[in-house]
Amino acid sequence: MTRRRVLSARMAAVVAFAYLALSMSACSVLTAGEVVDKEVQPSSSWVETVCRGYDQNGICSTWVPVTHYESAKWSLKLRQGERTGRVIVSTKEYKACRIGDSYPECARSKKKGAPR
Repeated sequence: MTRRRVLSARMAAVVAFAYLALSMSACSVLTAGEVVDKEVQPSSSWVETVCRGYDQNGICSTWVPVTHYESAKWSLKLRQGERTGRVIVSTKEYKACRIGDSYPECARSKKKGAPR
């Protein structure tokens, strides 16, 4: 892999992390409220090339690919009065809660949610 591709891959990872951080910081943390939206973030993986050996001049001579994996995440957007926020939930809770339901009550109920 060329140095330019390595830098491009790292830049893409930085941009993705910054986007995620900004999107999550726009909402406050809530633990209860009305479900107003549901979101699934699919699992993803990426490969980063890391230097593992240097020559006598301090230049990298051995590159090793390192694979990173991010698990899927399910979240519910909640509203409580004027405040909104997201809560990460299990797949079972995600399926049990519908838009308009009250969380966490919907996650504790035995009913099945509408497929999404």
